Amino acid sequence: MQGIIHLLRGHVTMEAEGAYPERLLNLLAQERVPFWGLEWRSPTCFQVRIFRRDRRRVRGLARRAMCDLRETRRRGVPFFLGRMRRRYALLGGFVCFLLAVLVLSRVILAVEVTGNETVPTPRIQQELRLAGVHFGVYGPALDTNAVKHKVLLAMPELSWLTVNLSGSKAEVIVRERQPVPEIVDERTPMDLLAERDGLITRMEVLRGEEQVAPGSTVITGDVLVRGIYEVRRPEGGTVDLGTRRVRAMARIYARTWRTLTLETPLTVTGKAYTGPERTRYALLWGIRRINFYPKGGILPGNYDKMTIESSLRLPGDVVLPVTLIREILRPYEPVERPLDRASAERLLTERLTATLKADVGDDGEVTEQEITVEERNGLLLVTLRAECEEQIGKSVPAREPEQSEENT
Repeated sequence: MQGIIHLLRGHVTMEAEGAYPERLLNLLAQERVPFWGLEWRSPTCFQVRIFRRDRRRVRGLARRAMCDLRETRRRGVPFFLGRMRRRYALLGGFVCFLLAVLVLSRVILAVEVTGNETVPTPRIQQELRLAGVHFGVYGPALDTNAVKHKVLLAMPELSWLTVNLSGSKAEVIVRERQPVPEIVDERTPMDLLAERDGLITRMEVLRGEEQVAPGSTVITGDVLVRGIYEVRRPEGGTVDLGTRRVRAMARIYARTWRTLTLETPLTVTGKAYTGPERTRYALLWGIRRINFYPKGGILPGNYDKMTIESSLRLPGDVVLPVTLIREILRPYEPVERPLDRASAERLLTERLTATLKADVGDDGEVTEQEITVEERNGLLLVTLRAECEEQIGKSVPAREPEQSEENT
């Protein structure tokens, strides 16, 4: 810190020589002239540093001590500005540099979005660009509250957003809106229908009048539990106690059967590379792309393209909107090749198994399954036949009993 103060105030290295140079040191101390860096060159000569403003006083004291005084070095901001006093172009450039640093340090060079999980970052950045937050905009001129309201109105899937400006970086923190839970209307009567064909294995009726029993066979659309039913006196009584209207609720499990099939051709189109690789470069500056190859850049024929992007980063992992793009192109010709049957069978089997698991659900169970493979008309067919136990009930608006009987 002391060294910085010396540079800002400016200091001079002086060399004093005389018969009794220590007299000069005594005078400096008596007159309270600050000095430091004392170094003896010989018994009659020493070197010392003093502030720029004390040069005239030290020369007078040197004459009183009968010492010769020479300046050997000048350092500090005052001397630097003094040398540039007549160099108007250099001085103007230095001033412009300082202004550029002060202004450009507040210009947005990078926009970073955090806090999103399901909403894509490019979509948020696009809405921010429309709201005025983009590369090259002057940060202090942004109205962050207006930006927040515009983006939230354009993106209802976001519930909260804030923009923090830190130098040339805009950090945008978002919070996604939580989905509204489904509200079950308990007042509307609902029937429970069979969602697929099956054989009832067990029933847990919580509310409503059951229409089937374990061991019954049902088809899609059959009523399993009725939500509108007549309540009668127990022990076989015929007295009607009234009509109840409820939302039928039950867990009804049934044995079901599924047949799933996937197919793929026995031959596939492959690639035969026909020539050497070609490399071309481009520069992405903000949202502007500069190609270092002929306009258009469309090559004849077929080719693979691999893109490698290298972003410019500053210390602190600050990403600047300057990206070097390297594209590697490999020409090829399409060729027909036989399919690797083992790999195809394994891939199709995995897809069928995943589809079956997703269809049955977490509360269902696959009790038996059989996989068959055959070739037909140039295709490889993989068939999965499975027996499952799962819930088959689904809720639909209840029908009046009279209307149900007429339909049956």
